[in-house]
Amino acid sequence: MILLNTSFHLDSVLRDEFLSWINDVYKPAISSSGNFSDFLFARILEEVGQGVDAYCFQCRSASESDAKDWRDNAGVKLMSSFARRFPERVVYFTTLMEIL
Repeated sequence: MILLNTSFHLDSVLRDEFLSWINDVYKPAISSSGNFSDFLFARILEEVGQGVDAYCFQCRSASESDAKDWRDNAGVKLMSSFARRFPERVVYFTTLMEIL
């Protein structure tokens, strides 16, 4: 089982707009692929900087190749549009992990 984790660090003033984007764009896009399940969205409690909020979105895939394919294709397009929407105010990274 593969865990896809995307972490986001963003300017706190973007919180409401970001949360709307996660619920209205990101989660529907990743869930519509049919390759992921067990979606989890969480706020990271560790302080990463003054005026910065941190979140992560996680989901599971039965297939490493499906997870990589989504990340490298649909995920790249989705995150590119995200970066254009919030230029220089959001940092994100995606990590694939094997659940042991």
